[in-house]
Amino acid sequence: MGTLRLDLTVPTRSFDVQVELEVGRETVGLVGPSGAGKTTVLDAIAGLRRPSRGSIEVSGETWFGKRVHRRPEDRSVGYVFQEYALFPHMTVERNVAFGGDGDGLLERLGIASLAKAKPAQLSGGERQRVALARALARKPQVLLLDEPMAALDPHTRGRVRSELRLLLRELGLPTIVVTHDFLDTAALADRIAVLVEGQVVQVGTAEELISRPANAFVAELAGGNLVHGTAHLRRDGLTEVVLEDGHVIVSTDVAFGPVGVVIHPWEISIARAEPEDSAQNHIRARIESIVPVGNRRRVRVGPFTAEITAASAGELGLQESETVVATFKATATRLTQTG
Repeated sequence: MGTLRLDLTVPTRSFDVQVELEVGRETVGLVGPSGAGKTTVLDAIAGLRRPSRGSIEVSGETWFGKRVHRRPEDRSVGYVFQEYALFPHMTVERNVAFGGDGDGLLERLGIASLAKAKPAQLSGGERQRVALARALARKPQVLLLDEPMAALDPHTRGRVRSELRLLLRELGLPTIVVTHDFLDTAALADRIAVLVEGQVVQVGTAEELISRPANAFVAELAGGNLVHGTAHLRRDGLTEVVLEDGHVIVSTDVAFGPVGVVIHPWEISIARAEPEDSAQNHIRARIESIVPVGNRRRVRVGPFTAEITAASAGELGLQESETVVATFKATATRLTQTG
């Protein structure tokens, strides 16, 4: 079974990138902010950057370590670069053939009809498939994709993301996909590694990162609201938090002093008036924005973003600038110590 094992340190100008990771026949997303060292990790695997220490092994073979440093051309890697890096003067079929044996790949990826076209004549999704075909033409043991969605327009992104997910499942190669977008990573990857300033701060499935984030950064990256305030314990056992904007909320988490407050958008309901239910947190504020996301609406109310169904938004007749009440439970209000 193909397995990629990393344990390496790569110096950069700002910090050392230190990653220990094992990737089987699966797709692992490497996600984090710009400049976190994500592409550095891919370059080290491909042999384009030399680590200062550590090892890189693929299916029991050492690519780096123990006085071994295989050249890039001697590593069985398929690398899809950001912006795809296709040769503009070559046709699609010649671009793919440059990678190696492209027999059958054009048909498999649905680009056979584009064989004689040049990159400038292709859409973003078509260029992505050509770059992927060129990478697969090497018959790689490991597949690396650097920001594969970055060059796509919003209308194409969802469809291409679905197609790429199915293809990666079919290939069954140890694959690392680098992105700064959590939604892209969650759609493509079986597991996700969060990289911040060269350090992996959490590895898990999308569901694990959303439900049990290791810190406030992971929570915000995974789609949670993150605000700050000052906490103190009440006599009833709940923690009261005074937010920076003056709102007061409560949580079942125990914390003292400066805290980050994390609430996922789907935990927040919107109403015209304060509902009579068990929820203890009610924020009355103006609607700053209403953004459609598929069949849902993201509604910004004061410091929080709620995610509700389009049907609910329609029934309420929500309009920007009007005042509503955002409600959420104390159990959904997660606290992380920041001071």
